Amino acid sequence: MAITSNCSKFLFYAKSLGVNYSNSLMLGRLNLYATKKDIVEHIDLFKNNEKKIEEVLFKDEYAEPLFEILGAEKTDSIDYSDYETPHLFMI
Repeated sequence: MAITSNCSKFLFYAKSLGVNYSNSLMLGRLNLYATKKDIVEHIDLFKNNEKKIEEVLFKDEYAEPLFEILGAEKTDSIDYSDYETPHLFMI
């Protein structure tokens, strides 16, 4: 599962409606398919980011940096399998 450009845009839109991402939980560890260019466009469109894209480390292909830009102080993931190295492993 992954966050595409349209999903990223929806997350920024949801934030404009009052969604709080400070403690976020992903069902499965999500890949980030939205590019940095896509994210910058969404930042410019909604102007509701908590961090600038330059302040966030994109160290792998996962979506945690996007949630950090949206204001997440902590982003966990739960999954049945440890295949994608979820932060919180549940059986």
